[in-house]
Amino acid sequence: MVEPITHYVVAVTSWELSWLFSIADPKHDPGPYREHSSLTVKGDVHRPTPFRYPHAEIILSGRTRLPEPGAAEVPQSLGYLDAREETLHAYVTVPTERLTLLAAVADRIRLVCLTSTTLFRRRGHVRGIHVDTAFDPEDW
Repeated sequence: MVEPITHYVVAVTSWELSWLFSIADPKHDPGPYREHSSLTVKGDVHRPTPFRYPHAEIILSGRTRLPEPGAAEVPQSLGYLDAREETLHAYVTVPTERLTLLAAVADRIRLVCLTSTTLFRRRGHVRGIHVDTAFDPEDW
């Protein structure tokens, strides 16, 4: 069954960065250290329109290991969507090196477009993400 896809276009209004570095817990983490970083962007949903959830909060979470192409497990999504109250929430995993790049230009990010399954019961799966430092509402 093919799930319907929607492009959720968000005009970015603010961002926050979070970074954690610590000694690893051998029960849960491989290696001697644990590192985690995330970039949270907030904004207003530009598309689809009209849309019940006018605000968005998108967490881009850095992961050192994503499934390799050709691995036994085929990736089904990069993350998820969840709609509550007036906000579309998204959690998206991205390679750590790309998150570093995005954090370096965070103050210039104007647009995030999530290619996702259409919300069903206020939930969806993220299939792709587009981040841009330019946003012309006419183009989107």
